[in-house]
Order: sequence, then C-alpha cells, then structure tokens
Amino acid sequence: MAEHAEAERASAKRSIEQTLEIGAPAEAVWRALTEARELENWFPVEARVEPEAGGVGSVIWSKWADDLEFPAPVTIWEPARRLRTLWCPPETPEADLFGVDFFLEESGGSTTLRLVHFGFGPEHEGNWATMYDGVNRGWDFQLFTLKHFLEEHLGSAREVVQVRCDLSDAGDTRSAWDAVLSATGLVRGDSLGTCAEGDAFSAELASGERMTGVVRRHRPGEDLQLVIESMNKAYMRVQIDPCGHSAGMHLSVLLGAWGLGADRQREMAARWSADLERLLPGCPVLSVHPSQ
Repeated sequence: MAEHAEAERASAKRSIEQTLEIGAPAEAVWRALTEARELENWFPVEARVEPEAGGVGSVIWSKWADDLEFPAPVTIWEPARRLRTLWCPPETPEADLFGVDFFLEESGGSTTLRLVHFGFGPEHEGNWATMYDGVNRGWDFQLFTLKHFLEEHLGSAREVVQVRCDLSDAGDTRSAWDAVLSATGLVRGDSLGTCAEGDAFSAELASGERMTGVVRRHRPGEDLQLVIESMNKAYMRVQIDPCGHSAGMHLSVLLGAWGLGADRQREMAARWSADLERLLPGCPVLSVHPSQ
C-alpha cells in the first residue's frame, strides 16, 4: 500500500521544461552551470561550490541576498552532458524529489540546453500553481541571461545592481508597480506601461542613465524585462512576485551590466534604494546589491 501511495504521489507531479540554443560549445555551458565565478555571470549575485571528487556529492550554493541563499546538492554529474541538482535534501524519497536536470548536446560549436525542473505538486493543491508560474517565468529569464552572457560577454565579469522591497503593506501592488515606472519613478519611460514584447523603448533611470533597446518580456504589473543596447548590451528586470522564503509580495529591480565599474555600481544601488523608500513609503527595503 505504501509503495502504491508513493507511485500515485509521483505521478501527480508536474515539471517545467524549457529548451534553447546557445552559440557556445558544451564545455563553456558546463562551466557556466558548475563553476562559482561563471555562475555569478548569469544566475546568483554570489555563488560558491563545495566540490566532491567525481562531482556527485558536490553542493552548489546560490545567493541573491542574506535571506535568499540556498544549497543545491549534485546527484548526477556527467561533464558537458548532464547535471542534476536538488532543491531538497538528498535523502528525500524519490517520489518527493524537487530539483533541476540540465541536458546538454553540442553540434557544430553550438549547444542545445534542455532544462527540466521536476517535482511540482498538483495545481489544485496549496501554492503549487503560483510557484509553478513564478519559477517558469524565472527560468525563462535566467536561461536568457545564460545565453546572453555566453554569446555576448564571455570572458567578462557581470556587474549586478539589485534592490528588493517588501510590499506586504502596500495594499494594491499595481500601484507600487506604476510608481516605480512613473515619470518620477526608478525607471522612467513614457511607453513602458503599454509596451509589447519586441518593441523598441527609450527610458531613463533615476540614477541618470539613458537607456534604449528592446523589450524582451512584459507582463504588466508583474514582470518587465529589457535588453539595453545603449549600455553595452546590459539587461534589466522589474518584477513583483510572492517570495518563497517569507510571506507577502516582493518587488525587485535588477540590472545585469558590463563595464560600469565598482564605484558606479555602488552609487546606483544607493540611489535605487533611496528611490524605493521615497516611492513606496512603508515598504521596507529588504536587500541592496552591492551593499554599502
């Protein structure tokens, strides 16, 4: 009976699957998935790897803020072919495993990368539907940043400016969104509220940078992604999502750039933090990167 119940539980699980072509050899993609300095060029703002001989048993740590850091133990390690990391303890029963498989296949100097994030519970149970949607959109963005780094900036270190605030007491999150994208907001552009994916845009940051480029994704009130051609092919994401580590909705603004310099990076982070406090009084700033 126990085995039958476990099989039923496993069959109810859902997965996210995304595939993309990357103009880089599989070895470069593999390093970006498994080496700390390379991970920091597309995924977390800080990474560290606790290695084990043969790869299996290694732990890849990803950190976005002091309260957003998690370990991912490695259970499958096939260099330049397949990597599995778990987002749960390795001793978790098979039917309850939650984690990510990366499958790599190289052809002609390019690599097909297939991601399978497995272990999501049924849509009608608990918060699985919201989590599935957020993680699905998150991987769409993160795989874009991986491809962008490997094709446009390989060999250069990414510089991240990021601020995040708690919207638990904001009431209407759409008002918070509109404030951040207003004429006096953090990201200022007349057409950003109505732009469509693929549109050209022109905007200005509160910290003074002029931006032109292309809208990559837009889900009004929730997710805006920009490719900024005028800033050495940087990118930006503004998003409002539930936070998996604490209650409530969080707003975050992230810029991934190359060539800012450490001083400018810190100046922008300080200005953005002050602007969020001005725009959203009563919504505490939770994290700033780089910290002052």
